[in-house]
Amino acid sequence: MLLHSNSRLTFGKYQGMNLGLIYLLSPSYINWILEETRCCIGDIEFLKSLKVINKFGNNGHLAHYADIDAEEFKENWSRKVDFEDVKFSGYENFFFSDLALNKNKEKLNLVSGVVKEREITLEEERKIMIFYPGMKINSIETSFIPSEMELSKGGETVLFFLVNNRNEAIDFLPCREKLVVSSFFWSDWQITADNMDKIFDEKRVVEGQVVDGQLIIRV
Repeated sequence: MLLHSNSRLTFGKYQGMNLGLIYLLSPSYINWILEETRCCIGDIEFLKSLKVINKFGNNGHLAHYADIDAEEFKENWSRKVDFEDVKFSGYENFFFSDLALNKNKEKLNLVSGVVKEREITLEEERKIMIFYPGMKINSIETSFIPSEMELSKGGETVLFFLVNNRNEAIDFLPCREKLVVSSFFWSDWQITADNMDKIFDEKRVVEGQVVDGQLIIRV
């Protein structure tokens, strides 16, 4: 079976969830799919270019066998965000096993269907959504410059901010002078929509930090 990062699984405990999102959260499960099933991934080079969130850390391989947090995944992730919203949000490196990569290559040579390759965006050009529900990820306070507003795949307004992260104020994101981060948690910030529009129109510098996995802006 030919899969791509936007495919939804038709089997297993993550049935119905987007393959790319599962990769970000539990990449070893995708590695297992390549090693142990007939499935192959057409745009695996794109997945390999992404860092992962990997809630299970070094015990990620247990996720398949122990059925850890499957319901939490479905409740807090798949219903609220799309892979296209959070695809650049990872902060850890992950490497497929040689066995998984070799089997994927072999199966791709035999599969019927159109293999779709995806363009790989340079890391310094990526917009990063901060969305880690249930994870105790925090940062020190730093300055954010309003950049733009967009709609998520689910139709929610996403706010983008430019932040200088050279000093690693957000220590799990790239250490760059120009880093674009975003969130659609702004309804929790006690800032009205009119005031938020004014902040963005004026490009007013605001202070904020990551608290328990959410970007919180203060004005």
